[in-house]
Amino acid sequence: MYQPEKHGEAQRISGQTAVYYSLLGILKLYAVYTPYVTEYIYQDFYRKYEKEISLHQTIWEIKPEERIYIEFGEHLKEVIARVRKEKTEKQMSMKDSIPELIITCPKKFRDFYKKSEKDIKACTGAQNIIIRT
Repeated sequence: MYQPEKHGEAQRISGQTAVYYSLLGILKLYAVYTPYVTEYIYQDFYRKYEKEISLHQTIWEIKPEERIYIEFGEHLKEVIARVRKEKTEKQMSMKDSIPELIITCPKKFRDFYKKSEKDIKACTGAQNIIIRT
């Protein structure tokens, strides 16, 4: 995330945004169990960026057009799990590279996979990725 010269400034900002919203989501999940601590963290950091005055007044909202991101994430998670399972079965290290990874996906995910190719290679150790729809 903090190597913009290697990954690009846009990738750094994208990573920071993902971490911001992931941690905010985790904070919302824990708010039920530790309301005072989570509220303190929200007030100390998130309040200046969020419109709600309290963590406990925030709502979970997923817009219909954003649903595709969740679906893509689930599909990608399955692909990575499959690669890890195959490496485990072959008694390979997770760091070992594989010559090729063939991903079969719905057409609606094709562009997402192309944009994520660098990250998928880093995560799976694939030297080449082929995307089929």
